[in-house]
Amino acid sequence: MMKTFEEILVAYYLLYVLLLEPREMKKGNMTSIQTVLDHIIERTIQAFNSSEFNCGLYNVSEYLAGLAKLVANDKFLLYIISKDNIFDLFFQKFLEFNHLCTRNSNIESNDLHGLICSSLYTIFWSISFQSDYYLKLKNNDEFIQFIEQMSKTESNNEHIVTMRRAAKGILFNLDLVQTDLQPIDNNTEIDYDHVKVMISYAHKDTKLCQQLVNKLQNRVQGDIWVDFIKLKPPYEDDWEEIACAITQCDVILMIVTENYCTSKSCRREVIHADKRNKRIIPIYQGKEYQPEDWFEIRVGSATFVRFGDNKSDEIVMETLLNLIHATDKTKRSLNREKLHQTPTLTSQQQTIQSIVLHPILPVSPVLSPTRLISNPIIDTLTIQSVSHSSTPDIVPSLTLPSVNTKPIEQWTNVDLQQLLQLPSSILDLSSGQALLAYIRLLSNEDALFDEYETCMRHRGLSREQFANLIGSLISLRSLNNIEETSNLSPDQWTYEEIKCWFRQNRLSVYLFDTFTFVDGTEFLIYAKLVTESSIRMDAEYDRLRSRIQSRNNGQDIFQLDEYARFINALKKLLIRFQSSSSNTTQESAQCTIS
Repeated sequence: MMKTFEEILVAYYLLYVLLLEPREMKKGNMTSIQTVLDHIIERTIQAFNSSEFNCGLYNVSEYLAGLAKLVANDKFLLYIISKDNIFDLFFQKFLEFNHLCTRNSNIESNDLHGLICSSLYTIFWSISFQSDYYLKLKNNDEFIQFIEQMSKTESNNEHIVTMRRAAKGILFNLDLVQTDLQPIDNNTEIDYDHVKVMISYAHKDTKLCQQLVNKLQNRVQGDIWVDFIKLKPPYEDDWEEIACAITQCDVILMIVTENYCTSKSCRREVIHADKRNKRIIPIYQGKEYQPEDWFEIRVGSATFVRFGDNKSDEIVMETLLNLIHATDKTKRSLNREKLHQTPTLTSQQQTIQSIVLHPILPVSPVLSPTRLISNPIIDTLTIQSVSHSSTPDIVPSLTLPSVNTKPIEQWTNVDLQQLLQLPSSILDLSSGQALLAYIRLLSNEDALFDEYETCMRHRGLSREQFANLIGSLISLRSLNNIEETSNLSPDQWTYEEIKCWFRQNRLSVYLFDTFTFVDGTEFLIYAKLVTESSIRMDAEYDRLRSRIQSRNNGQDIFQLDEYARFINALKKLLIRFQSSSSNTTQESAQCTIS
């Protein structure tokens, strides 16, 4: 009687696991599911040790199928492999059943062996996401040999398809596959006038994705890449093209649901995008949904949109479109800056070199693009390259000065002429101090317009040349670091003002390069999300440290003291913003009363 009850209980546990949906899996905690896990793990061990691979009424393949379902959740996975010797047992059986499956060069010869092996592949794919097991897996030649062999095996057998997909995922997680591939079309040139959008989603959410694509089509000024439009099924077997699409795109929309966070393929796409510092916009559904911890750590600081909240879908869609097209506005300057960065140079040298190599710079920290949008002089800052002028001898052709290590206020007239290479009839500044004063005088739209129309235009300078000159001089002034980042409220900051804020708070270039903020509003949202929770602060440190390490050949250069300085600066920034907002509200109220 007792034995019958135990078998019924095991049957109940296995059925419970197989029917468990991602939503319930996320809500589950270790206390409620620990009993289930313990029973299944114990039965798995006993089945592996039997001659027929059975324990009670069930085969080890049935127990493994349950475990393979549960390991999609990191909490459950870590609990399972923390059990005494369970990792070693799985590893031993993985090698053993790979030998059995590949014996006589016929992987499909035994369905039971294939079923067991496919579950083990799925489990080890989950394990390969865990950094603590990275070296254990990567340094075992026999394990890697089987993985590489399986990743190249062609078959329509369902077990082989599962194993091949898992093998490719494991190789990617262990950095054993080259994913920075040649473009799909080698003749494609970079299009600076349109944004390239890639949509990442779980295939269980295909209907949701199709609805989003229908809403975005004809409203996005660029190209939308989604697998059911660009590829032929089965889509997950085209990882190379998916990786290429991620590498080439400007922004990635991620439809983040329970299905997304439990999909290893989606997780692989997130990691690929994160390693390449891609701009990501998570899309959530419903008021209450929160993503898994691993997703939060990877891209939790990204600006997201949420459908099904208090706002209408059309308002949320407009916000999403604005975020996508904000990427388009900064695309040229970001791409060019990253292309010409030289990590070994000092911060001042890097900025001067960026001026020298590409004089067309982002809009300055002093001049907000929202205020200059109608200015015909500054509009030219957004063109792709300088138009050919009829007076090429006076184009500002900037050359790196030999005194670039001196503070700007100590530069002489000779230093400035060496940098600007303009005739004195165009611009004759006596010193670096004079340059700084000149830029201060041109710190608003009217002053810029007057300077061009009454002076520079008559000296033979085109609007494009004047815009480039002003952009270059303003960037030089930001190096001087003698003023606040901007008189504007932080929510009106541009990309360049955020960059200046990092520099003034003595924060490293590699930390700034970790982010892809478009404007001050995004930056403030990030600051609030990170600083309002000690748990989030801890997780964000781990996330930033991991990203910086992966971008610097594994060097652990992001230290806790810099992170503490970063958090402190974010808190001060929020206080500053709240104070400025309060003052604005009071002034508005006074104006209304009067």
